[in-house]
Amino acid sequence: RRTIRLKSERYYHPAHTWMQLADGEGIVGSDEFVVRALGVPENVELPPVGMHVNQGDPLWKIRKGTRTVVQMSPIEGVVLNANQALSRNPRLLHEAPYSKGWIAVIKPTALKANLKNLLHGAIAEVWMDQAKRLVIQRFSPRLGVTCQDGGELVDGFGDLMSDEEWEKFSREFFATE
Repeated sequence: RRTIRLKSERYYHPAHTWMQLADGEGIVGSDEFVVRALGVPENVELPPVGMHVNQGDPLWKIRKGTRTVVQMSPIEGVVLNANQALSRNPRLLHEAPYSKGWIAVIKPTALKANLKNLLHGAIAEVWMDQAKRLVIQRFSPRLGVTCQDGGELVDGFGDLMSDEEWEKFSREFFATE
């Protein structure tokens, strides 16, 4: 059970996706909260290269069993590349969500405006801590007992939820319809 990490150089969307700038392009992916909730994914449905996406639009899907997380794009732009390694080995997303588990590279078209809607630095840390506390409060007592003394959520904590609880959780935390 490790702490859910955030990377200081990344910007976070409230629906638990991230973006990191590199040479004027935005590398995007799922944050560790998503990975911890779902556990090891069985499938990652990547966006098509050339697709235009608006900030907050669905861009990729992660599946495990009957559960699917639809992830929102943290920025607006055109998909330049998608991480095909995830198609062959979706486990990479679980093992390294901030490195080998990246989802796509996007050429930003409204970066300055998009950054205003993203969380960064200390604000992102507070937001993630609040998300963890909300999960424990709203989905206790079952999930509360899965937390170690430091209040960290166990890997695959979504497996402990009923389908109804999972749907509620997904809507609230990932903006999934």
